Amino acid sequence: MTKYDIAVIGSGIGGLSSAAIMAKQGFKVVVIEKQKIPGGYLQSFTRFKKNFDTGLHYIGSMGQGQFMDKIFNYLGINDRVDFAEFDNDAFDIIYFNNKTFELPIGLENFKKALINYFPSEESAIIKYIDLINEIVDSLHVFNLRVVPDEYDFHNQWASESAYKVICGLTSNVELQNILSSANILYAGTKECTSFYTHAIIQYTNIQGCKRPIDGGNNLVNAFIDIIKENGGKVICGNGLKSFNIIDNNIESINLDDDQRVIADNYISTIHPQQLVKNIGTPYFRKAYINRINSIKNTMSSFVIYCTLKPGTIKYSNQNHFCFTGNDVWVASNYRTDKAPDYFYLLTPAHTINDKFSEKLEIVTLMDYSVFDEFIENGIVIDRKGYNKLKQEKADELLSIAAKYFPDHISAIDKINIATPHTFQRYSDTVKGSSYGMVKDYKKAESVYFNPRTRIPNLFLAGSNINTHGIVGSAITSVLTCGKIVGLNKLINEINNG
Repeated sequence: MTKYDIAVIGSGIGGLSSAAIMAKQGFKVVVIEKQKIPGGYLQSFTRFKKNFDTGLHYIGSMGQGQFMDKIFNYLGINDRVDFAEFDNDAFDIIYFNNKTFELPIGLENFKKALINYFPSEESAIIKYIDLINEIVDSLHVFNLRVVPDEYDFHNQWASESAYKVICGLTSNVELQNILSSANILYAGTKECTSFYTHAIIQYTNIQGCKRPIDGGNNLVNAFIDIIKENGGKVICGNGLKSFNIIDNNIESINLDDDQRVIADNYISTIHPQQLVKNIGTPYFRKAYINRINSIKNTMSSFVIYCTLKPGTIKYSNQNHFCFTGNDVWVASNYRTDKAPDYFYLLTPAHTINDKFSEKLEIVTLMDYSVFDEFIENGIVIDRKGYNKLKQEKADELLSIAAKYFPDHISAIDKINIATPHTFQRYSDTVKGSSYGMVKDYKKAESVYFNPRTRIPNLFLAGSNINTHGIVGSAITSVLTCGKIVGLNKLINEINNG
């Protein structure tokens, strides 16, 4: 039986980046993935002979010398994957209050654009940018700086409300909404989202974002190739069944087919609620288990993946965020009995024809409970009713999108629909949650986790541990791997490429 140095449980961005880092560090690594296809929300799928991304839309902090760019350079990802640039003058376009706001790349350019839209709010805008810079500058790991012992990633702003901080900067409701519009990238709410979460995600996207050409599978495959080239292995379609713990250390794990995997150390990127359910007491204290189980999960998504009639829609290297109501905090105002008041529209990058788009994606937030009457224990029990409601919701969303993008909607050839149940089934997330556990500013001491656990050879990684999204997962992977190989040693090696 093969023994590994590191067993990584889960192959989302947290698992793949942790495994690739440890493999690059010379450790013999195995990745365990329950699903048949690796990648989590990075994975792509094929419909109508076209490749579609499950949940990867763009990656922040990808400008030259920025955090993700350095991570990808260190691992060798940038040599294997082609990334599409966004429009420097308008990478995000916000449609709100019957107006269009084009937001450029770069904090200084972003600031100038906002001042141009809101000239009387210059002081508030400058304070906002200064606050974001202050928060991000305090994050040693994100800036890949040498860190003090027992470094704690989050700071005082984790206990401050994003909504309240923004409202405290300006009384201009329209500006409040434009500054808050990024909340849909992590299903943020007025009631819970911290300014710390808001600042990190806003900063990483504004400073420089890109997306992989021809889909996230290229990124997944690059990670897997790096793992394998460094002596590692990836096992798919065979998930974690149980842990074998001896003297408070994990001796091995059992997979679904009863195959046994032995390693010196284990990195879990599965949902913490699933992890503590599997291990339980006495290895985890009841207070720790209760703390994890008390944290709510973010909402799920509803996505229409479309093919387009050839040569009809020009490729757009921009993200279009459309808010149909008078408040961008759509998760706070969400109701299952009303039409969506937000959607995100994008045309994925591909190499077949870089002038015209062959695909279109339309995304909105949706709660898992919308389909409750047709689902039992994660299984659809009324396929006819489920499909009927799914189509009704798609028609509703297409009708709303047509008011903003009539040419795009009329150019649609075929559609494939993903519901919250779809995301739960194929990505194994709790009720299809798109962004993991809610980072509630009122419970800041409870919603962030040390990568090291009470079990000496068990570590945590993934977007649930610290910050949402791809960048958040990558930051956590550096922290987690640093617990094993030495954080400052790892940071120095990443900086040196």
